[in-house]
Amino acid sequence: MTTHPSAEPGRPGIELAAHDLRKAFEHGLVTAVDGVTLEVRSGELVALVGPTGCGKSTLLALLGLIEEPDAGHVSIDGHMATLRGAERWRAENVGIVFQLHHLLPHLTVAENVQLPLVAAGLARTARRERADRLLAELGLAHRAGTLAARLSGGERQLAALARALANRPRLLLADEPTGSVDSRTGALILDRLLAWSREAGATLVLVTHDQAVAGAMDRVVAIKDGRVVGPG
Repeated sequence: MTTHPSAEPGRPGIELAAHDLRKAFEHGLVTAVDGVTLEVRSGELVALVGPTGCGKSTLLALLGLIEEPDAGHVSIDGHMATLRGAERWRAENVGIVFQLHHLLPHLTVAENVQLPLVAAGLARTARRERADRLLAELGLAHRAGTLAARLSGGERQLAALARALANRPRLLLADEPTGSVDSRTGALILDRLLAWSREAGATLVLVTHDQAVAGAMDRVVAIKDGRVVGPG
């Protein structure tokens, strides 16, 4: 496993707990998460698996305080959490890799990587140094000044990974991080996610359809029709 030079072993991972979470859309007609109770230990690597549309991505968003549940609640490090103040909390503690990168196309690669550091209040020089280091580690140093809109799909996902690692997260959330890239890029993304999580002690929760990716985790949680069906 490649060593990640930015790892901070003294910063513990985040402990998550979902308590009877429920979330519906379309004015209650579509139930995405239906009474999920789940615990994720500090530093644990957990894969959420299940068929398309089963509620995995919604559950991930609830755990990361991106979406608000209709019922139930999330606990973080033993304390009930709400969306109030969640944006700043995520900026300081959470790294997120979306399936389709969610980069801002009008910003350069380096500027995209620095976004969570701006939100966290890091000084400009420190932001640049950290972004440059991460991009070099991922083989994107030569693209630092390129607009995100001009990157290939694989490059965009690597840039999104650099952005997710920029704030040295205690919690990594990844939604199909390898689903839209070639096998080589996917292997690099998985390697970096595992390296950061294991060496920094960070918690990792990811959604995947890839059995090889799921098999690299400490635990696999199966979701069906918005419910945990095993092993939980």
